[in-house]
Amino acid sequence: MMKVMIDTNVILDYLTDRIPFADHAEKINDLCEQGVLTGIFTASAATDVYYILRKITGREKALESLKLI
Repeated sequence: MMKVMIDTNVILDYLTDRIPFADHAEKINDLCEQGVLTGIFTASAATDVYYILRKITGREKALESLKLI
């Protein structure tokens, strides 16, 4: 199985449904869920995603989103 490093922006595209990139981010997520790919991201990407999502959606929703991924 191929491991892919998922960029912060791809995670944000997926979680916030940012157009026009959300479809591609969703495809990457689907491939990870199907076991075709193993998606990895850095600890700093997780903190960056939380920081940005917290500004957009609030603390609780940001934490829920991080648990999702």
